[in-house]
Amino acid sequence: MFVIPDRLKAALEARLQTTPVNARHLIVASGIEFEEIMLPNRAHAVLSVEGGQFRLSVSNALGEMAQNIVYAKALAHLLLHADRFAPNTAWVDGGDGTVAMTFTPADIGPEEEAAAKAMAIEILIPTIALRQAFLYSQGKLAEMAKTFGVPQAVVQQACVRRGLLDPRAVAA
Repeated sequence: MFVIPDRLKAALEARLQTTPVNARHLIVASGIEFEEIMLPNRAHAVLSVEGGQFRLSVSNALGEMAQNIVYAKALAHLLLHADRFAPNTAWVDGGDGTVAMTFTPADIGPEEEAAAKAMAIEILIPTIALRQAFLYSQGKLAEMAKTFGVPQAVVQQACVRRGLLDPRAVAA
């Protein structure tokens, strides 16, 4: 079971004052073990439970921006679905589904995956900062993407989720 340490609570609160958010720092504050290594079959990350301890492996083949998104998504799974991980289970992000492991898949379905993706966006782009950036940039998604250090598509998703953009809007 994952218990949110006070250090992580403080880091999550501090992220409201810092853009772009460094999700790797949040993982460090969570106290779980992590490493950046070459992962097989184009996998982006593996979050596993061994001996009651969470461990995160992130692909070192990803760029800094992609790694930041993967760290945020893994943290979201920890915060939302830690109870879905039984001993010796794992969640794999990306890849072709053939990552050979000694783990069984964690009980993470499409709904949990969607919830983790939404929370990862909130971790990287806090709603209060999003609204402020939207106002100051006059809705220019490219400018906001630079501010938050994420792809423009992620900013667009955040804006749609928070009702700042119509889902049918085409990014300019």
